[in-house]
Amino acid sequence: MSLLNCLLGLFASPSPSLTPQEAQQLPLPNFVSRSIECAPSFVHDQASVQALCQIFHQHLAAGPCDVRRLTTDIFQVSQRHAATSADQDRLRWVQLLMDIVLTQGQVSGGGPSVPPPSGATNSYATVVGQQKPQHHGKHSTPATYPGMAATGPSAVIPSQPSSGVRVEPHFFPSERSFRVLVDTLQSSRATLDICVFNITDDDLANAIIASKKRQVQVRIIADDEQCSSQGSDVQRLHRDHRIPVRLDNDPSHMHNKFAIVDNHTVITGSYNWTKG
Repeated sequence: MSLLNCLLGLFASPSPSLTPQEAQQLPLPNFVSRSIECAPSFVHDQASVQALCQIFHQHLAAGPCDVRRLTTDIFQVSQRHAATSADQDRLRWVQLLMDIVLTQGQVSGGGPSVPPPSGATNSYATVVGQQKPQHHGKHSTPATYPGMAATGPSAVIPSQPSSGVRVEPHFFPSERSFRVLVDTLQSSRATLDICVFNITDDDLANAIIASKKRQVQVRIIADDEQCSSQGSDVQRLHRDHRIPVRLDNDPSHMHNKFAIVDNHTVITGSYNWTKG
């Protein structure tokens, strides 16, 4: 064992913990800071994650919130703690917090906060789109979908007419929400840019292929290690359909999950484009 490792072990201390009962008593800034610092102690416990996410929802629903300041604070806190093996757990928690902020509709300057359906878990995706009044087709209205694992009907958050942006969360697992995702991909007319960890869901792959056949310019970025795994559709999309693919070969996994449709609609969140 090296001297450095010995010193690291000497000064290492267990990650602090945060219970839902303690979190309930914290004001929003303290809640954000403490929850990120303590994320390794609870992020793998689904019950604790759900309880803490509900507390965060309650904070956002309590009154007006400066979203720009809040998101800046979240990232600044996470950066201060990005120096240990627990970084990945902290960043996973940060991702959940960001998903909730976006779903609350604050980013669009929209109406009151709408919490997720009862029983929903805390990972869900959102689609954000710039409205174009001249579009009146079935899929022309920007939609949003969520996704790690949630249940119940979607919650739609209206935007101010002057904002020009519409935000609509959809919760998974839900066949209706999945159809929104597929329909949004199939609504592409000019461009479809995708950046995801991997693609193994045949319905999503077929929607991408259909877009390519309509002469839509499709481009994909994915993780190199995942694309070589069994069941991945990424290499097939490149090989059989000549869809340009770029692979991220960074030692850390590229775990983005978003797509941009016609430079107009953004699909983003935690939903994996994979079967399973």
